[in-house]
Amino acid sequence: MRWIEANVDPWSRLQAELDAWAEASIEATLWWRDDDAFDDTSALRTLLALTDGLPVSLAVVPEPAVDRLAERLSHHSDITVLQHGFAHRNHAPAEEKKTEYGRHRLGSEVSVEIMRGKDRLRYLFPKSIRSIFVPPWNRMDDRHIPLLSAHGFEALSTFGPAKPNIELQQINTHIDIIDWRGTRGFVGEAVALVILCDHLSKWRDSEDHTNRAIGLMTHHLDHDKETWRFLERLIEVTSHHPACNWIAVELLLERT
Repeated sequence: MRWIEANVDPWSRLQAELDAWAEASIEATLWWRDDDAFDDTSALRTLLALTDGLPVSLAVVPEPAVDRLAERLSHHSDITVLQHGFAHRNHAPAEEKKTEYGRHRLGSEVSVEIMRGKDRLRYLFPKSIRSIFVPPWNRMDDRHIPLLSAHGFEALSTFGPAKPNIELQQINTHIDIIDWRGTRGFVGEAVALVILCDHLSKWRDSEDHTNRAIGLMTHHLDHDKETWRFLERLIEVTSHHPACNWIAVELLLERT
């Protein structure tokens, strides 16, 4: 975190990094995934108002999802829906990291849940559902991943680098603004921007930057006022910069 230690304004660094993309005549592509939606909450309405006009993918948990959510989203054409597991229920032993689809579960059980969840979301969101699967806690044992293709999913979305030796397309997120291992609140704008700028800098020098998108992961139900203020400013800075483009997830499906 050298930029924090050096007392450099992280917003100035973001501006400088985007300017470097512009000077190189290339465009930084971003996409937004917000997790754990199931109801029409005040936090969801805050997210929808804040991102009005921006393409956002909402990872919806099928089992608890209610009709009120479908009614709310029907008025927001820029919102797409992704399947977020089935019940967001942990099945891992206490000593292991949480997962809904770990190695302990039978493939037949997982298969039934995936299909039930898909049917539920197709019923609630027939126009906005996309064939991308987001496993709860961003974890899914490799032996279950082939089930996604069998059920018609085109991509898997988790957090961090792509899994090796996976045939299914991976459209991952890379910027997590919640400190899950500590306060379980906002990581702070300095930390969030350092992570974003480090990704932008690394990818700017990559020959594959035109086929990649940096994913922002948010959780509207866990946001406080500071988190919302950060996101509001991030939208303002990135949306008005000529070298930055927020892209709809279905356009990423078209990339190889």
